[in-house]
Amino acid sequence: VGSRKVSDLGVRRARKISKFLVENNITVVSGLAEGVDATAHKTAIELGGHTIAVIGTPLDKYFPAANKNLQGIIAKDHLLISQFPVGYPTTNKDFPIRNRTMALISDATIIIEANEKSGTRHQGWE
Repeated sequence: VGSRKVSDLGVRRARKISKFLVENNITVVSGLAEGVDATAHKTAIELGGHTIAVIGTPLDKYFPAANKNLQGIIAKDHLLISQFPVGYPTTNKDFPIRNRTMALISDATIIIEANEKSGTRHQGWE
């Protein structure tokens, strides 16, 4: 997990760690956000691994909209999780809740990069 505005170094790190996880038959779990999350999911899929996306919206919403196709692929061929029912009005508080869910279903969390105010810190705390 990590920054939405990921650096080039962060992208390389996310790809390298995702590749290591796939090669060791470990499922990548992330939040389908732009940046680190999307890189981790895409790398796992490209390499034939498994990935789980935990989203902070209902299953019928796409946030960010740029990841709509990726969300569809994960829903169809991997696992897409949301604890929010269809029709639920999404608010900013839902994303730290999503981070907690990711932490609870994972054996470990690897933070690639994040600033001091990043939502990634919520998951680290969990």
